[in-house]
Amino acid sequence: MIHFLHKNKLYLLALLIVLASVAAILLWPRADALFRVPPSTRESAISSLPVTVADPDARLVKAQKENPDIVAWLTIPGTNIDTSVQQSGDNEYYLRRNASGEYDEFGCVYADYDCDLTATASLPRNLVLYGHTFDAERENSFGELHNYDSYVFSKEHPYFYISLSDAMLTYQLVSAGPCQAASDYDCIDTAPNDTEFRTILDKAFARCAFDYNTSVEKSDKILTLSTCTDDPDVRYLVVAKLIDYVEAQ
Repeated sequence: MIHFLHKNKLYLLALLIVLASVAAILLWPRADALFRVPPSTRESAISSLPVTVADPDARLVKAQKENPDIVAWLTIPGTNIDTSVQQSGDNEYYLRRNASGEYDEFGCVYADYDCDLTATASLPRNLVLYGHTFDAERENSFGELHNYDSYVFSKEHPYFYISLSDAMLTYQLVSAGPCQAASDYDCIDTAPNDTEFRTILDKAFARCAFDYNTSVEKSDKILTLSTCTDDPDVRYLVVAKLIDYVEAQ
Protein backbone atom coordinates (compact mmCIF):
# COMPACT_ATOMS: atom_id res chain seq x y z
CA MET A 1 0.00 0.00 0.00
CA ILE A 2 2.85 2.40 0.89
CA HIS A 3 4.57 1.60 -2.43
CA PHE A 4 1.28 2.26 -4.29
CA LEU A 5 0.78 5.66 -2.63
CA HIS A 6 4.37 6.61 -3.36
CA LYS A 7 3.88 5.65 -6.98
CA ASN A 8 0.72 7.77 -7.22
CA LYS A 9 2.57 10.75 -5.82
CA LEU A 10 5.25 10.35 -8.46
CA TYR A 11 2.59 10.20 -11.22
CA LEU A 12 0.92 13.33 -9.84
CA LEU A 13 4.23 15.19 -9.64
CA ALA A 14 5.09 14.26 -13.23
CA LEU A 15 1.67 15.43 -14.41
CA LEU A 16 2.10 18.81 -12.69
CA ILE A 17 5.52 19.27 -14.32
CA VAL A 18 4.08 18.54 -17.77
CA LEU A 19 1.17 20.97 -17.25
CA ALA A 20 3.51 23.69 -16.05
CA SER A 21 5.75 23.25 -19.09
CA VAL A 22 2.81 23.50 -21.48
CA ALA A 23 1.55 26.63 -19.74
CA ALA A 24 4.99 28.26 -19.97
CA ILE A 25 5.18 27.59 -23.72
CA LEU A 26 1.70 29.00 -24.33
CA LEU A 27 2.31 32.12 -22.26
CA TRP A 28 5.80 32.95 -23.58
CA PRO A 29 5.56 36.10 -25.76
CA ARG A 30 6.13 35.60 -29.48
CA ALA A 31 8.98 37.52 -31.12
CA ASP A 32 6.55 39.17 -33.52
CA ALA A 33 4.17 40.25 -30.78
CA LEU A 34 4.11 43.67 -29.11
CA PHE A 35 7.42 44.35 -27.45
CA ARG A 36 5.92 45.07 -24.09
CA VAL A 37 2.57 45.64 -22.47
CA PRO A 38 3.11 47.14 -19.01
CA PRO A 39 1.72 45.09 -16.09
CA SER A 40 -1.97 45.74 -15.57
CA THR A 41 -1.41 45.63 -11.82
CA ARG A 42 0.06 49.12 -11.92
CA GLU A 43 -2.36 52.00 -11.64
CA SER A 44 -3.36 53.29 -15.06
CA ALA A 45 -2.45 56.95 -15.56
CA ILE A 46 -3.95 57.79 -18.95
CA SER A 47 -7.53 57.61 -20.10
CA SER A 48 -8.79 58.29 -23.62
CA LEU A 49 -7.94 61.90 -24.37
CA PRO A 50 -8.40 63.88 -27.57
CA VAL A 51 -5.29 64.44 -29.66
CA THR A 52 -4.90 68.01 -30.87
CA VAL A 53 -2.79 68.53 -33.97
CA ALA A 54 -1.89 71.52 -36.13
CA ASP A 55 0.26 72.63 -39.04
CA PRO A 56 4.01 73.06 -38.39
CA ASP A 57 4.77 75.88 -35.97
CA ALA A 58 5.28 79.14 -37.87
CA ARG A 59 7.93 80.14 -35.33
CA LEU A 60 10.20 77.41 -36.68
CA VAL A 61 10.63 79.06 -40.08
CA LYS A 62 11.39 82.41 -38.47
CA ALA A 63 13.89 80.89 -36.03
CA GLN A 64 15.69 78.98 -38.78
CA LYS A 65 16.38 82.27 -40.57
CA GLU A 66 18.17 83.49 -37.44
CA ASN A 67 20.08 80.27 -36.80
CA PRO A 68 20.35 77.52 -39.47
CA ASP A 69 21.24 75.02 -36.71
CA ILE A 70 17.60 75.05 -35.60
CA VAL A 71 15.94 71.86 -36.85
CA ALA A 72 12.63 71.63 -34.97
CA TRP A 73 10.26 73.22 -32.47
CA LEU A 74 9.26 71.41 -29.27
CA THR A 75 6.07 72.14 -27.31
CA ILE A 76 5.01 70.31 -24.14
CA PRO A 77 1.59 71.46 -22.83
CA GLY A 78 1.46 72.02 -19.09
CA THR A 79 5.12 73.04 -18.92
CA ASN A 80 7.10 76.13 -19.88
CA ILE A 81 8.88 74.11 -22.58
CA ASP A 82 8.00 75.75 -25.88
CA THR A 83 11.22 76.27 -27.77
CA SER A 84 13.37 75.72 -30.81
CA VAL A 85 15.53 72.59 -31.03
CA GLN A 86 19.14 73.07 -32.11
CA GLN A 87 21.58 70.56 -33.57
CA SER A 88 25.27 70.52 -34.42
CA GLY A 89 27.85 68.00 -35.57
CA ASP A 90 28.37 66.75 -32.00
CA ASN A 91 26.54 66.66 -28.66
CA GLU A 92 28.87 69.13 -26.92
CA TYR A 93 28.46 72.35 -28.91
CA TYR A 94 25.01 73.34 -27.57
CA LEU A 95 25.65 71.98 -24.10
CA ARG A 96 26.63 75.51 -23.00
CA ARG A 97 25.18 77.63 -25.81
CA ASN A 98 21.78 79.21 -26.27
CA ALA A 99 19.50 79.01 -29.29
CA SER A 100 21.50 81.76 -30.99
CA GLY A 101 24.73 79.83 -30.65
CA GLU A 102 26.12 82.20 -28.01
CA TYR A 103 27.78 80.97 -24.81
CA ASP A 104 25.24 80.32 -22.05
CA GLU A 105 25.84 78.10 -19.03
CA PHE A 106 22.17 77.09 -19.11
CA GLY A 107 22.53 75.71 -22.64
CA CYS A 108 19.40 74.98 -24.68
CA VAL A 109 17.33 72.11 -26.01
CA TYR A 110 19.19 70.25 -28.74
CA ALA A 111 18.88 67.08 -30.77
CA ASP A 112 21.38 64.26 -30.79
CA TYR A 113 23.81 64.86 -33.65
CA ASP A 114 22.95 61.46 -35.12
CA CYS A 115 19.25 62.33 -35.68
CA ASP A 116 18.20 63.36 -39.18
CA LEU A 117 15.40 65.89 -38.78
CA THR A 118 15.42 67.36 -42.27
CA ALA A 119 12.07 65.69 -43.02
CA THR A 120 9.54 63.30 -41.52
CA ALA A 121 10.64 60.55 -43.91
CA SER A 122 14.10 60.49 -42.33
CA LEU A 123 12.87 60.58 -38.73
CA PRO A 124 15.03 58.27 -36.57
CA ARG A 125 13.64 55.29 -34.74
CA ASN A 126 14.56 56.97 -31.47
CA LEU A 127 14.53 60.77 -31.61
CA VAL A 128 16.71 61.93 -28.71
CA LEU A 129 16.58 65.50 -27.32
CA TYR A 130 18.73 66.87 -24.50
CA GLY A 131 18.22 69.75 -22.10
CA HIS A 132 19.47 70.91 -18.68
CA THR A 133 17.48 70.77 -15.47
CA PHE A 134 17.21 74.17 -13.79
CA ASP A 135 14.69 75.96 -11.62
CA ALA A 136 11.15 75.79 -12.96
CA GLU A 137 11.09 79.58 -13.16
CA ARG A 138 13.57 79.49 -16.03
CA GLU A 139 11.86 79.13 -19.40
CA ASN A 140 12.38 75.94 -21.40
CA SER A 141 14.17 74.15 -18.59
CA PHE A 142 13.98 70.37 -18.89
CA GLY A 143 13.55 70.42 -15.14
CA GLU A 144 9.85 70.58 -16.01
CA LEU A 145 10.11 66.96 -17.19
CA HIS A 146 10.34 65.84 -13.57
CA ASN A 147 6.66 66.75 -13.29
CA TYR A 148 6.00 63.37 -14.90
CA ASP A 149 6.79 61.81 -11.54
CA SER A 150 3.24 62.92 -10.71
CA TYR A 151 0.34 60.63 -11.59
CA VAL A 152 -2.04 63.58 -11.99
CA PHE A 153 0.31 65.63 -14.17
CA SER A 154 1.03 62.65 -16.43
CA LYS A 155 -2.66 61.98 -16.86
CA GLU A 156 -3.40 65.59 -17.80
CA HIS A 157 -0.37 66.14 -20.09
CA PRO A 158 0.42 62.97 -22.05
CA TYR A 159 1.20 64.59 -25.41
CA PHE A 160 4.34 66.14 -26.88
CA TYR A 161 4.47 68.12 -30.12
CA ILE A 162 7.45 68.48 -32.42
CA SER A 163 7.29 70.64 -35.49
CA LEU A 164 9.61 69.84 -38.41
CA SER A 165 9.89 71.71 -41.69
CA ASP A 166 7.29 69.44 -43.30
CA ALA A 167 4.99 68.29 -40.48
CA MET A 168 3.74 68.57 -36.91
CA LEU A 169 4.42 65.36 -34.98
CA THR A 170 2.39 64.16 -32.00
CA TYR A 171 3.92 61.81 -29.44
CA GLN A 172 2.16 60.09 -26.54
CA LEU A 173 3.76 59.39 -23.17
CA VAL A 174 5.11 55.89 -22.63
CA SER A 175 7.42 56.18 -19.64
CA ALA A 176 9.22 58.58 -17.30
CA GLY A 177 11.85 57.91 -14.70
CA PRO A 178 15.53 57.88 -13.70
CA CYS A 179 18.25 55.77 -15.30
CA GLN A 180 21.96 55.18 -14.84
CA ALA A 181 24.10 57.30 -17.15
CA ALA A 182 26.66 54.51 -17.66
CA SER A 183 24.71 51.24 -17.77
CA ASP A 184 21.67 52.70 -19.57
CA TYR A 185 23.60 54.52 -22.27
CA ASP A 186 21.87 52.33 -24.84
CA CYS A 187 18.61 54.15 -24.10
CA ILE A 188 19.82 57.13 -26.15
CA ASP A 189 20.75 55.01 -29.16
CA THR A 190 19.07 56.77 -32.09
CA ALA A 191 19.17 53.83 -34.51
CA PRO A 192 18.69 50.62 -32.52
CA ASN A 193 18.04 47.29 -34.21
CA ASP A 194 14.99 45.24 -33.18
CA THR A 195 16.73 43.58 -30.25
CA GLU A 196 18.22 46.85 -29.01
CA PHE A 197 14.87 48.59 -29.43
CA ARG A 198 13.19 45.97 -27.29
CA THR A 199 15.82 46.49 -24.59
CA ILE A 200 15.23 50.25 -24.66
CA LEU A 201 11.50 49.72 -24.20
CA ASP A 202 11.87 47.10 -21.48
CA LYS A 203 14.07 49.48 -19.51
CA ALA A 204 11.63 52.34 -20.09
CA PHE A 205 8.69 50.38 -18.70
CA ALA A 206 10.74 49.01 -15.80
CA ARG A 207 11.78 52.45 -14.49
CA CYS A 208 8.31 53.98 -14.72
CA ALA A 209 6.10 54.12 -11.62
CA PHE A 210 2.83 54.14 -13.59
CA ASP A 211 1.14 52.14 -16.33
CA TYR A 212 0.13 54.49 -19.14
CA ASN A 213 -1.62 51.76 -21.14
CA THR A 214 0.58 52.58 -24.14
CA SER A 215 1.97 49.57 -25.97
CA VAL A 216 4.82 49.95 -28.44
CA GLU A 217 5.39 47.85 -31.54
CA LYS A 218 8.66 47.29 -33.35
CA SER A 219 7.34 49.40 -36.24
CA ASP A 220 6.83 52.42 -33.95
CA LYS A 221 9.13 55.41 -33.57
CA ILE A 222 9.80 56.95 -30.20
CA LEU A 223 10.93 60.21 -28.63
CA THR A 224 13.40 60.27 -25.73
CA LEU A 225 13.83 63.46 -23.69
CA SER A 226 16.95 63.34 -21.54
CA THR A 227 17.91 65.62 -18.67
CA CYS A 228 20.13 65.63 -15.59
CA THR A 229 19.38 65.07 -11.91
CA ASP A 230 21.06 65.99 -8.62
CA ASP A 231 23.14 62.81 -9.02
CA PRO A 232 25.79 63.18 -11.77
CA ASP A 233 25.51 59.45 -12.49
CA VAL A 234 21.75 59.52 -12.99
CA ARG A 235 19.69 60.88 -15.87
CA TYR A 236 15.93 61.41 -16.09
CA LEU A 237 14.31 60.12 -19.27
CA VAL A 238 10.84 60.70 -20.67
CA VAL A 239 9.87 58.36 -23.49
CA ALA A 240 6.91 58.79 -25.86
CA LYS A 241 5.81 57.14 -29.09
CA LEU A 242 4.82 58.79 -32.36
CA ILE A 243 1.06 58.50 -32.80
CA ASP A 244 0.18 61.10 -35.43
CA TYR A 245 1.49 63.81 -37.73
CA VAL A 246 0.04 66.48 -39.95
CA GLU A 247 1.87 67.31 -43.16
CA ALA A 248 2.49 70.92 -44.04
CA GLN A 249 0.19 72.42 -46.63
